[in-house]
Amino acid sequence: MLVTLGVAFSAALLAVREFGRVKAAALIIENQIMHIQPAVIKRSESSEAHLASGSIEVFVSGFGILLDSTVIVFNQGAVRLLAVEMGQESILMKYGTDNEQHSITLLCKSLDEVEFEAVSRKFRYETGITPSRGGIRLE
Repeated sequence: MLVTLGVAFSAALLAVREFGRVKAAALIIENQIMHIQPAVIKRSESSEAHLASGSIEVFVSGFGILLDSTVIVFNQGAVRLLAVEMGQESILMKYGTDNEQHSITLLCKSLDEVEFEAVSRKFRYETGITPSRGGIRLE
């Protein structure tokens, strides 16, 4: 009986945690600033038994980033969006707490001045962060 209760308690904790992730993902999609078109991912045969390909959709909002099934949450709790730098072919986002900071670089199409201003306005309104035009260029 104790084992059954332990398993049930563990399952309940996992369900609550997963519900939180789904709730955060829905919040990101509903409040998206950018939706980056799917990118094709291919894994090498040496790391996988077979060649796998798939598409990943990326949603960016003032609450976080939804990268396929990965949820990166910021501006909730102690984690804050710290900086956004928009390059020619990528967007660099820095986020974290006072003690621990992370960054993520997202590949995207080059934004012209009109698109940059529109996205910049959305970031300022949603997060208070003004994106900078960076010299990030991936070769």
